[in-house]
Amino acid sequence: MLTRRSFLKLVGQAGGIALLLLFAPIRRLLLRFKQNGEGASRAEDELNLDLERLNQEDTLFFAGTIIEVDVRKHQIRVRDEQGDSLVFLVDASSFLWKGGRVSLKDLAPQDAFFAQVYPTNAPDVFRIQYLWANIVNFYARVQTVDLSRRTLRVVVETPAGSRQVIVHWDANTLVNEQSGKSDESMRQLASRLPSSKRGVPVQVLGVAYNEKEVRATRIWFPVP
Repeated sequence: MLTRRSFLKLVGQAGGIALLLLFAPIRRLLLRFKQNGEGASRAEDELNLDLERLNQEDTLFFAGTIIEVDVRKHQIRVRDEQGDSLVFLVDASSFLWKGGRVSLKDLAPQDAFFAQVYPTNAPDVFRIQYLWANIVNFYARVQTVDLSRRTLRVVVETPAGSRQVIVHWDANTLVNEQSGKSDESMRQLASRLPSSKRGVPVQVLGVAYNEKEVRATRIWFPVP
């Protein structure tokens, strides 16, 4: 399990090449983690990474968009942020995350790709240690709660302005670290909206369906 400091070091190594999150540049996320003193530990719990493997000096970070998944060849082709096409190999030790640990067949073209990899002897070919697909972790303010549809309508502040996002939850979503109580917690959240002028603040960790919808694996909000 990563410590908070180790997680920050891990993500910080990605530098400016990566958008780990859909809505916030990675360095802005790190600033929020440091200010709040808790976001990193939440993310490290979700990812449950092996610190020894992360400390290998020959590892690299890549971000881009998946353009092809070849299950038979155990590889993924990705277009990076410079427009180059690269091949990433998957083996039994590779950790693939898309809302939880998944297999290669669960990845798809157009998935956002952020991975820690190490080089092979072939040019532009890398082997994956950790891959996170479509991962989002953001802060927002809740505007409405739809208990029947299990959705939140939230407003996210971005450098380009405000953006409305629909957050879906289900029975497996952990809310304030409590298992099996998502609906009960959301009723509690809904009861607080009438007295909140700006909306109740939340943090959401999950998987992006697109730029307007997210499936939450974890949600946190302050409890009075």
